[in-house]
Amino acid sequence: MMQRLSSRLNLILWLGLTFLVGTPLQAFDWGATHLVYLKGSGYEAPDKLSFSEGIATSDSAKKTDDDIVTFEHANGTKWGDTFFFVDATNASTLRSDVYMEFAPRVSSKKTLGMNYGSLVDDILVSTQYNVGKNADPVYLYGFAIDWKVPGLNFLQSNFYVRDDRKVEGTATQITLVWQAQFQAGVKFEFSGFMDYATEEGKQDTGIKVSNLLTQPALYALVTDTLHVGLEYQYWSNKFGIKKLQDNVPQLAIRMNL
Repeated sequence: MMQRLSSRLNLILWLGLTFLVGTPLQAFDWGATHLVYLKGSGYEAPDKLSFSEGIATSDSAKKTDDDIVTFEHANGTKWGDTFFFVDATNASTLRSDVYMEFAPRVSSKKTLGMNYGSLVDDILVSTQYNVGKNADPVYLYGFAIDWKVPGLNFLQSNFYVRDDRKVEGTATQITLVWQAQFQAGVKFEFSGFMDYATEEGKQDTGIKVSNLLTQPALYALVTDTLHVGLEYQYWSNKFGIKKLQDNVPQLAIRMNL
């Protein structure tokens, strides 16, 4: 089973790279591709779990030191935008865990010519697909509002119905994504995201509790190609497990491709 999933992930990554290489640059209104290296200490993994009324609680956790290599790409087209990334955790070992998210959105501004005034930039149909080596697929669908905020390059708010195929039922998820740049001797970028997912599942088959994941990052744009900085990961009720938590600063090195 795991071998099949790993092969599927490799196929998805290969198709994504083929798409990027094979798509003419003029097909994109804009595009950005990065390779990111993260290094942190103190990530939590469940060591001992207890279960009550379908909820898993972390009674103790082991701390790990991880390095993560991320390939990420975003682009805008005539119909909307697309973002996807592939993470390889423990990338320096042969035991790396692979995880990916693919998130296309369809723009009403671009496809219907809508204009929303001075505050709202666009309203979009928002979708996402998540899958990992040790995770069942998660399907998300809903809508997004992109905002016009002075001082920010962009601020996106996505509102999803979340369907984690590992548990019964559905949940809701709110995702915020932002980026700002400013000058302080050198050029800096403050960017990141926040995901909040509500409880999902049923008592007799297992419940994932509500959880919050955010990863703000501050980069010094040393050159047009090399960006160096610090990213902070906070994840409460990690993986939907009660009391499991990440509170980890991470060295971040990003290359523009």
